[in-house]
Amino acid sequence: MRSNGHGPEFTIDDLKPVSIPMSIYVAGYQADTSNSIEYNAAPGTSPIARVIDKMAHQPLEVAALQPHPAGQMASAYTHFINLDTQDPLYRYTMGLRVEGFAETPDDIGIVEIPPGDFLCLAVPGPFHSTIPAAWSWLINQFADRTLPWVRTYTGDVELYEFGLGANDASCSIYVAVKPGL
Repeated sequence: MRSNGHGPEFTIDDLKPVSIPMSIYVAGYQADTSNSIEYNAAPGTSPIARVIDKMAHQPLEVAALQPHPAGQMASAYTHFINLDTQDPLYRYTMGLRVEGFAETPDDIGIVEIPPGDFLCLAVPGPFHSTIPAAWSWLINQFADRTLPWVRTYTGDVELYEFGLGANDASCSIYVAVKPGL
């Protein structure tokens, strides 16, 4: 990854294939959306933006959620439907990495990212600009079939690490894949 002065630019060399042997669970606030809904919404009004705003103003009760020892904040993309279209629908969950399924308040959902093969892309902060740029690049790479992998749509996850400031933070995006044909 390098910066062009406006944001990060990614290359195929930035993608690291990894195998994750155990499920990752994410508990948090949720919204059903699609890429076109996200791209066409007024700033701050998309379903994902509303989930992020809710997390900022109503933090999760961590103790009740059986947090994972890593204690990571996470976002998950699951429940993909309409995969035969250019704009599949999916569920976005933002919250905490947890140990597994547990009782939660009504406004909190838990999703599972099953074990498997993933492409990992490291993304620096500040997240409001770099994560959307990373996803846009990834989606274009898969759409153009320029990668030797294809998405499985079994679930994707973002795991966050925070530093002292927004520019010190990093996110690892894991996209579920299988070898291309």
